[in-house]
Amino acid sequence: MRENHRVIGSRGIQIHGGNGNDVQANGAVPNAKPHHSGARKDFLVIAAGAVAVFAVSSAFDLFDKVIGWIYRHDTWQLDELFTVAIYLVFAMWAYGWRRHRELQEQVQRRERAEAEKARLIPELESVRADVAVLQKLIPVCSSCKRVRDDQGYWNRVEEYMKTSYHARFDTGMCPECARRIYSMVHPMK
Repeated sequence: MRENHRVIGSRGIQIHGGNGNDVQANGAVPNAKPHHSGARKDFLVIAAGAVAVFAVSSAFDLFDKVIGWIYRHDTWQLDELFTVAIYLVFAMWAYGWRRHRELQEQVQRRERAEAEKARLIPELESVRADVAVLQKLIPVCSSCKRVRDDQGYWNRVEEYMKTSYHARFDTGMCPECARRIYSMVHPMK
């Protein structure tokens, strides 16, 4: 029995059930319910509200009553309030559009950060595994300097490093050993 699991992509979370549903080549999930955004619902509510306001205004001739009321109370400067109201409608539209763009940019930044995180996690796990290997103590013979491996065998340092860490050695000679060995072979006068 397969368990449910999630696939997180740029279009949201898609859940795959244990009934054999998988992602198709075009990214669609068969038998999946469509996902409606909140913006679409808000648009439908605003459109329905606009139709309702139009119907009530037409039935009761509200605009003429508002204009008449404004003329009766001209000393209150209500006509300027109507102008301010129109300005506020356009200002809120501009604010909403700008806020929508900011949210889109935030979503894109978050998606890029999640992609970077997904790319870095395996790399960091590999580094962590390497650090764990390097942190363990290496048993070395104090006399011959051989290293004991995990099976208990004593190997030369070069062999141990080659098998355990896939390291290659390039042999050379330090100046102190070179003086000591070459002075025995070719004594100085």
